Amino acid sequence: DIAKMSKTAPIPDSFAMLNAYPNPFNPVTSIGFGIPDESMVQIKIFDLKGQEVETLVNEITSPGRYSINWDAGHVASGVYFVHFTAVGDGLTPISQVQKLMLIK
Repeated sequence: DIAKMSKTAPIPDSFAMLNAYPNPFNPVTSIGFGIPDESMVQIKIFDLKGQEVETLVNEITSPGRYSINWDAGHVASGVYFVHFTAVGDGLTPISQVQKLMLIK
């Protein structure tokens, strides 16, 4: 849901997932990303077993730089992975993974 994402300028020239901040975190971290072209963006959180914990973004997203918060207050302490994927018309799909450490 786009209401949870904040958008800033300028439009990036490549896909990128920025380092989550803070990390380690408790219980909220901010995950930044940039997309150069309109794309189907998915940002999902997985646990160490590879099970999906939460989907933060799953929608067509306009070009720009974004930041989305993950509130992990409902999950246990430990290591999680944020998986960022973006697919656009005529673009090479990209996929990036980042490790997060939740300390309660």
